Amino acid sequence: MAGNGKRLNKKMCFLVVAVLVFLVLAGWFILHKYIKNNNSSGKSITENSTTPSSNPVLEMKLKEVSKSSLGADMPRLGFANEKMVIIYDDNGIYIFDLLSGNLDGYFDFGENGLGGLQGSNATFVNVSSDGSSIYIDSADKKKFIYNVKEHSYERADFDPGKIDFWEERKGSQKQIKTEKYFSISNVYNDNKDKMFLALIRNSEMDYSSVAYVNSENGKENIYLLFQPDN
Repeated sequence: MAGNGKRLNKKMCFLVVAVLVFLVLAGWFILHKYIKNNNSSGKSITENSTTPSSNPVLEMKLKEVSKSSLGADMPRLGFANEKMVIIYDDNGIYIFDLLSGNLDGYFDFGENGLGGLQGSNATFVNVSSDGSSIYIDSADKKKFIYNVKEHSYERADFDPGKIDFWEERKGSQKQIKTEKYFSISNVYNDNKDKMFLALIRNSEMDYSSVAYVNSENGKENIYLLFQPDN
């Protein structure tokens, strides 16, 4: 009987040790995964998807647009630097923060009585050379100024001839085609960086395939703008 008790105790000790080892390994795996995920940065990842904004309205807009089909007029690049990208289409203007990966602002054409990019009621978009203001004009003379930093706008008159627009500071090149993507906007080049919008090949031809591409010193970064996490 004593021998049976000793064998039982050894089995119990072995079982307890095995459980403890399993828990330690599981805890290490979870901690490793957590650290790896939280150390990821959009600046160091070649392909970076935007994440839903903390603003529920913008989060809903990003999810809605990601599933939309591309129209005859492709999205256009209004401004880009190392921190943000501004693009626009027939429906409105989208401001993406490249550092956080968020859709940071949106201006809706329809809600403000504006039409698409072509036609008798066409809307025209220009961004200041420093990216601080977006100037929105229309064929029917409605004008708005959008403050990018404050994410607010007002209906106000302005003289385009007296504003230094970003587009005027850039040159353009012919379409760029690679095995991975093809450009859908002018390729802006300021002698240091190239920046343009592109469509990723072998994917759905909707907004989820729209990417912003930039390159500096031979390094290329691809940002998948309209791909929310869920």
